[in-house]
Amino acid sequence: SKVQKGRQKELDNIVRFQVKRDMPISEAKAKGIKIVNAKWLDDKKPVEGDAENVRSRLVATELNLFAREDCTQATPPRKVFRFLVSSAATKVAPDGTRRRLIARYDVSVAFFHAPGEGKTAVMPPKELREPGVVWFLEKAMYGTRAAAKLLGSYVIDSLQKAGLQPIVCMPMTFVHTELEIEVAVHGDDFVAEGVKESLDKLDEIMEQYFDVKRLPRIGPPEYGGEVTSGEHLSCVISWTRSGFTCENNLKHVSNLLNLLGFDRDTPGVDTPSVRGKSALITLDEWLDELPARQAKIFRAAAGTLQYIAENVLAIKQVTAEVMQGMAVPLTIHQLRLERVARYLISYPGEVWHYDYQDNPGVLDEICDSDWAGDVVTRKSVSCIIERFGKHILDCTVNKQKPIALSSGEAEFYPIVKAGAQSIQSQSTLEAFGHGEVHIKIWSDSSAARGIVQRQGPGKLRHLDIKDLWIQEFIRLKKAEVLKILTDVNWADVGTKALGKSRLEDLLAMMPITRREGLE
Repeated sequence: SKVQKGRQKELDNIVRFQVKRDMPISEAKAKGIKIVNAKWLDDKKPVEGDAENVRSRLVATELNLFAREDCTQATPPRKVFRFLVSSAATKVAPDGTRRRLIARYDVSVAFFHAPGEGKTAVMPPKELREPGVVWFLEKAMYGTRAAAKLLGSYVIDSLQKAGLQPIVCMPMTFVHTELEIEVAVHGDDFVAEGVKESLDKLDEIMEQYFDVKRLPRIGPPEYGGEVTSGEHLSCVISWTRSGFTCENNLKHVSNLLNLLGFDRDTPGVDTPSVRGKSALITLDEWLDELPARQAKIFRAAAGTLQYIAENVLAIKQVTAEVMQGMAVPLTIHQLRLERVARYLISYPGEVWHYDYQDNPGVLDEICDSDWAGDVVTRKSVSCIIERFGKHILDCTVNKQKPIALSSGEAEFYPIVKAGAQSIQSQSTLEAFGHGEVHIKIWSDSSAARGIVQRQGPGKLRHLDIKDLWIQEFIRLKKAEVLKILTDVNWADVGTKALGKSRLEDLLAMMPITRREGLE
């Protein structure tokens, strides 16, 4: 059967990578080795030529019974992927040609590459057991608490041996200054950018240390590009003569609509959210908790929405509102979820354009807020759009923790956050070989700009002292605070519900094209 084939393949990999060795239970107990059960997980994973293929994993069931500080493994934020695409569209060869390619790698049975920590053994499923014997883990295994940390250490050690150096400011992101390539690692998915000759050497490095599948390179065919489109982390990367583009995978939108019971006949809408509450229900009904079954569906759909919002800028604000209902889903959260889903029926995706450009040398942080925009908590919403030349690197939307007492204070907090995140982004861009990068923070609030360019809190004596570091940061000219007109402030898109015309105007200013319809 498909399941038997999948399980046998997993067992063959366990032997091939020497994942375990048999050990008497008595010896394991005497050495203080922790013994955990293992079980099979069988998932349907279609592959080319076999839509019914089953992938089986033997997974340890080590329970999280106490806090451990030694098993956390950070992964790079999704924006690092956009940094790589932006670099491919910005760097120019000495002869003025655009030769950069996007390379992708998929590592098979990634955890089996990493040496174990020597503290764990597993009791295999019944059909694989031998009396009085457990499997002592020589390598990391799925389901053990230290597996991700062990794999991360193996990746870092292996790539360092090959001459790639990790960037201190960004986890699991590497550069090779001689080859002029950058690599980002998300679990078992690797992505890199560089010219063909350098990526050929990276292929050799990957094959030396990993059981890897090299995916076709994306870019200009005359310089080694093998395809013009491919997927990475559920984002579709494409190349044209103008540069690169990134677009969300529409299958996740279909999954969201199916979870909510929407079909082809469900009408779409032109905006992802509306201001205020529905006139069809009372305030009490608005704050009613959802029934248990509906709450379960809500959480699954909200999680899918959050994944979609990574690459759809227009829905980030309402997604942040929906995600507030994860702990206790209310009727208002369900209504917001249904509204944004109907917007995705009309506009299921966005294409972010990374056109070829010269090195701008400037990192722009565009800030805005909506003072007391939450009608229940009266908290404000911040939005920051990060831009490198013509390229959008990131967009963050979050509810402010303090309750701002004025619009100036509400606009101050996103400037502080923009300053903090710009330090990491600046360091990353400079490590990627873009030379000296200057930071410019843009705000349409004269009051907020005044606060950050003076010393001390002034009349706002309740400001948290931890936020006032931005004043010294600006005074030392590590960043520049500039005025932007409200009408052209891109960050307005993430602070509140907008009307159709305002939303269209803002998106038209950005290097973004909306997809219309799921067909």
